[in-house]
Amino acid sequence: MSDAPTPFEQELDAHPEVIDWLVLQIRRKGATVADAEEVIGTTLYRALMQARKGTGWVPGGKPLEKHLLEVAAGVMKDTRRRWRRKPSAPLEAAPESSDRAPTAEEALIENEEKRSATAKVRAALAEESKGLVPMAILDAWGEGIEGHSELAARIKCSVPDVRAALKRLERCAMRVVGMAQ
Repeated sequence: MSDAPTPFEQELDAHPEVIDWLVLQIRRKGATVADAEEVIGTTLYRALMQARKGTGWVPGGKPLEKHLLEVAAGVMKDTRRRWRRKPSAPLEAAPESSDRAPTAEEALIENEEKRSATAKVRAALAEESKGLVPMAILDAWGEGIEGHSELAARIKCSVPDVRAALKRLERCAMRVVGMAQ
């Protein structure tokens, strides 16, 4: 990237009153002063990054004010979306972390439960006429295989067969787990 200012930066330097106008527009939309400052900062950053990439405001195009207002509208939408997705809570209200390693006894019990469930799923699959591919998937489990195509190559079948077998395996496991509960 060159250190030469972009036309956007030059125009903004020549007309600093545009920022005051933008603050006023954002405040009219109901933002607090602190929120308006955050929106302005993010807006100017995004507009500058767009200008440096060559995808932002260009001289002779739409007015600088309109461009900045459009970028600010996008920033405000993103901010509202983020607030809806993840409500903030004070740090004091955060629950204590329950991350602790299981004891040896708990790990042993968990492994035994997994082995027992796997054995039950194998038995249920053995009763099905289409249990060969799911059984091969269970045999290949834990070998560091990533993706359906690698699994299909490992057990010598097609990717659609793997997908269908995974669904059958999941349904069978859900039946077995459902019966155990």
